[in-house]
Amino acid sequence: MRRIVHVAGLGFNEQGRIAYVIQNRGGQKLVLVHSKENLDDAIRVQEDLQKHGAFEVELICVDPWDYHDVLQKVIEVAIRHHKDDLRFNPSLGTRVMTSALFVAANFTGSPVHLVKEEKGIATDVIDIYPVQRQTLSAIKKHILETLKAHESTGIESIMKLARLVKRSNASVSHHVDELSMWGYVETKREDRKVLVKITGLGAAVLRMAELWKKREKTKRNRRKG
Repeated sequence: MRRIVHVAGLGFNEQGRIAYVIQNRGGQKLVLVHSKENLDDAIRVQEDLQKHGAFEVELICVDPWDYHDVLQKVIEVAIRHHKDDLRFNPSLGTRVMTSALFVAANFTGSPVHLVKEEKGIATDVIDIYPVQRQTLSAIKKHILETLKAHESTGIESIMKLARLVKRSNASVSHHVDELSMWGYVETKREDRKVLVKITGLGAAVLRMAELWKKREKTKRNRRKG
């Protein structure tokens, strides 16, 4: 059964916005992204929501100022719920947390729910839908797949990676630089060579891209049928 799953960040103030969105948009589960510092608040929100019936709440602890940590864990949530209807609520939390939730929503093609307020009182939910979902280019996906196959050791040089993906050294070096900037791979210079490894975030993004490709193919087949 396809469920509505809300993914929301938790801050220290205005925590009622989370329940407000769920009450107005429905749902069967909340994934609450919080920090160690507001774990008690997260547990209280969990208990309050579960008082009103069989509503599932999952707590995910993140470093609220580490963008890659937040994004990786949110994408891993999306992977586990790729058959569900994901909704993102970035109304609360640090700017890093809200940014990561926006990016994850765009990447998965999921709507974002924002709370409209008047004089500090929630009055409406604004729905934002992504215009398009940005996906990995074919070569970047191939590089990540190749690195995933060598996840434990990495690949010892750009030259070897280029040979494996059948592209020029310059082309692969350019793509690795971009993937590194995004946090999908990490590089380490050893003597005259550059060791390249996929990161946890890169592996999560690759897995999600594969799942969403299958999901969209299924949708197209249903429309044809």
